[in-house]
Amino acid sequence: MKGQEAYDHAYARAEVTPDGGRVYDSLLQLVAESIDFDPEKERLGKARRIIASRMKPGGTPAEGIVVIPGLESYGYEPRRLVADDEGNVIENQHATLRFKQAEADRAEAALDRAQARADRERWEVDIFRPWAESELAAGRDPSEITWANCLRETGHYKDEAPEDEAA
Repeated sequence: MKGQEAYDHAYARAEVTPDGGRVYDSLLQLVAESIDFDPEKERLGKARRIIASRMKPGGTPAEGIVVIPGLESYGYEPRRLVADDEGNVIENQHATLRFKQAEADRAEAALDRAQARADRERWEVDIFRPWAESELAAGRDPSEITWANCLRETGHYKDEAPEDEAA
C-alpha cells in the first residue's frame, strides 16, 4: 500500500484509547506492516536524513563558541553543512556569503511559518476553550465536545476547499 492508503488502513485498526484517540505505537506498527517497502528508496531516504541532520544546528560537534554582542553565545560548528539556493552544500567553516545568506533567508521563512502556526494554534484554543466550558456547564455529553463540533456550531467552518493548501 502507498502512504495514505497504509495510514488509513492502520488508523482504522489501531488500538483505540478511551477518548477515541489512537495509541501511537499501535498506529506506527500497523503503518509499518502495511506500507510498500523499496530498499533502494529507503537507502536514499536514509542518506538524505544523514545529510539533513548535519545541516541542523547541533547536528555536528561544536569546536568553540560564537560570541556576538546582544545575542546569546552558541557553539561554533565548523563542519555543519550550509546550503545555498542552488542545490549545493558546504561546511560552515568554508561558507561564503551566498551560503550564509541563503541559510538566513530560510531561517526567517521558517520563523514566519512557525509564528503563523503558533498564532493559529492559539486562536483555535481561544475559540475552543470558552465554547467547551459553556457546553460542559450546559450538561452536554463530554464525548460531543470536539473541535469539529465547535467549528461547526460557532460558524468557523465552511464546507469548501481552501484557496491556499498551505493555510
